[in-house]
Amino acid sequence: MSEKHKQLDGSKNCMQCAAAYMLGLPLADVPDFEQAGSEAWEAFYEFFAERGFTAEMLPPTMEFDGDYLASGETERGTSHMVVMRGGDLLHDPHPSATGLTRIQVKWLIARKAVEAAPQPVERGPLKADEQDGLYWRLHSLSKSLEGRGRIDEYDTPDAYRTILDAMNALRDKKGGQHGTE
Repeated sequence: MSEKHKQLDGSKNCMQCAAAYMLGLPLADVPDFEQAGSEAWEAFYEFFAERGFTAEMLPPTMEFDGDYLASGETERGTSHMVVMRGGDLLHDPHPSATGLTRIQVKWLIARKAVEAAPQPVERGPLKADEQDGLYWRLHSLSKSLEGRGRIDEYDTPDAYRTILDAMNALRDKKGGQHGTE
């Protein structure tokens, strides 16, 4: 069992450890879902969705051979999450590594199909009013994404830079006439 995906004694980050183990990520790259309080499950689903996965909640009686997450009760009388493979314990984040005494739910983490990227449309240069409209649509998009915490210069530097580069290119082409931001 992986020591880098283990809980520290007394911590309650089993969901974080199990998700990191499942995706082969460093623990630091996965949020501690428990910190989200009553929205922990929403944060759990969102984490996987942002990476192109879906977390499907299944009944404990569902059987399959692959790897999956399981949550339930422990001999310590606590709720807990572990990683299972075909009904066998694969990874228990808790230092005791005793697993679950009763599985309440299984979580299948499935990769979403990747759609073919849209092909660029062949077109001539943008007219001045189209450039202006595109600039302000990019500006609105960046502010909307920033406001919802979906994009920022630290978490998504490539996307952030791409939007700013496109806006700057349009502004430069128009001679800096787009007003203040």
